[in-house]
Order: sequence, then structure tokens, then C-alpha cells
Amino acid sequence: MVSGDDRPVLWRVVYNGQTNRMGGAWDAGPWHPDRERVEHFAAWLRSMGHRAEVQHNGTPASRS
Repeated sequence: MVSGDDRPVLWRVVYNGQTNRMGGAWDAGPWHPDRERVEHFAAWLRSMGHRAEVQHNGTPASRS
């Protein structure tokens, strides 16, 4: 898949690195071309109690 400016669409996990931290800094994993793999890793982080969202290189992640 290619976006309007001919860049490949890439995905990454944006997450809060500590389980009980309500605000503060967010960390981001490396960009990856496989959305399913990134979604799986985000789900794994959530199962460990972290806040995690998936972001692609065309839109910022929602951090609600």
C-alpha cells in the first residue's frame, strides 16, 4: 500500500512505558511494514498493563 505522496505505509506501536503512569512521556517502537505484527505487539503490551496505540506514518496516534 502506498500513500498519496508515494511513501510506503508503515506502522508502529506508541506506548506508555510504565503500567501505572497516567500521563507523561510516550515511547514509540520502530516503523514496520506489517500492520498485523504491530497490532499483535500492541495487544501484548496492553495485556501486560501498558497503554498502547498503533500509529501509521500518515496520521498521529490517538492517546486517549
